[in-house]
Amino acid sequence: MENLEAHIEHFCTLHKDKHLHVACSGGMDSTLLTYLVSRYHPKVTIIHVNYGLRGSESDGDEAFVRNIGEELDLEVVVRTVDLKKELESGGNLQEKARDFRHNWFREILISSANVLVLGHHRDDQVETFFLHLARRSGIAGLSGMHPERRGIHRPFLNIPRNDLEKAANSYGISWREDSSNASFTYRRNLIRLVVLPWLRNHISELDESVLVLSKAFRAEQLRLEQTISLLVSQAMENQFISTEQLENLNEFERVELLRQLEIPIRRLDAFRAFIESSKGKHFLIDHPDFSSLQKTHEGIEFILREETEFELQIETAPHVPHSYDLHTLYLDRSVVRGELKIRPWRVGDRIAPIGLNGTTLISAIIRDAGITGNAKRNVQVVHDDEGIIWCPGLKVSGRIRTLANSGELLRITVREAEVQQ
Repeated sequence: MENLEAHIEHFCTLHKDKHLHVACSGGMDSTLLTYLVSRYHPKVTIIHVNYGLRGSESDGDEAFVRNIGEELDLEVVVRTVDLKKELESGGNLQEKARDFRHNWFREILISSANVLVLGHHRDDQVETFFLHLARRSGIAGLSGMHPERRGIHRPFLNIPRNDLEKAANSYGISWREDSSNASFTYRRNLIRLVVLPWLRNHISELDESVLVLSKAFRAEQLRLEQTISLLVSQAMENQFISTEQLENLNEFERVELLRQLEIPIRRLDAFRAFIESSKGKHFLIDHPDFSSLQKTHEGIEFILREETEFELQIETAPHVPHSYDLHTLYLDRSVVRGELKIRPWRVGDRIAPIGLNGTTLISAIIRDAGITGNAKRNVQVVHDDEGIIWCPGLKVSGRIRTLANSGELLRITVREAEVQQ
């Protein structure tokens, strides 16, 4: 117990000038982490996601986390999403949950003064290794979670769950048990409850062996990222990768190439067949700049997406109608700062939507809406001198939600620009 406290105290000292955001689900590991970090750091905020998947149980988790905040006199920030409703448009439950969570993490980490602290432990790391092994995730997956990377820290990552549970019990800390952890609907639970107990019973050094492998894979993944990022940068600039460059890539480097080109790993076999195909074959990709790859005698060409230009149509309106959709914007001219302009969205663009305390990434809004391919490329943003106020068809900024009808009311729509002959 003393070693655990000393470890967390040291972690907090290293980040004494940062604002720690501790993700707390209400489970044992994250609850223990919250209590320990709050002892040794003066600037701590608890963050919690309520996915609404287990009804009253999910609400109970949120209430439990809020009570922790009251007990420790810490700020608690909760984000709520109705994942069941989100799934009506298709998609994978766990992927949508992960995307929602990670988008919020990215928002927090925009400020260099913030640090995100997660409660993953050694057992989670081992489970993740086998989970990615089953998914053919390549070296990136087998490298597992990083103790510290890009503002995300996992101080419990080398500590077994049993040790953490003993510590929590010794401190008299209570926690919530997630009933879905017993369901074999999720592959991770099958690995945790069936596969790993059997393997550990027959291989006493299993966990230690996996951790050694994961550490080696992390070092190799860093090398791969550096090597392939150089190749991808050159390919994007030249819109071409030569046959010689492709032939010199091993299987792991090809997996990393797909990852950096935003091509799902499940398409690896199809990509391999494409590389070996004859001249003229096409390989469709979902990339913001390129629509497909084309095979030539010399290698692979990157085919640029055809861009559609858009323009704003701004008219005066007598009043705000009783009903309208997100494809039309009504606002008072007085709330506009400078000139209204339209442009294609860019990576890193953010908007502060109505009903949200803070900003969110346009890329996250596009992803949540299920927009892909050329439609993704054609998403536009409307902005004035102070920032983005509208993502047509998707979100409106809270900054312009108050309509001061004493001034000039504007009706704004977006249309394709006429092509000049």
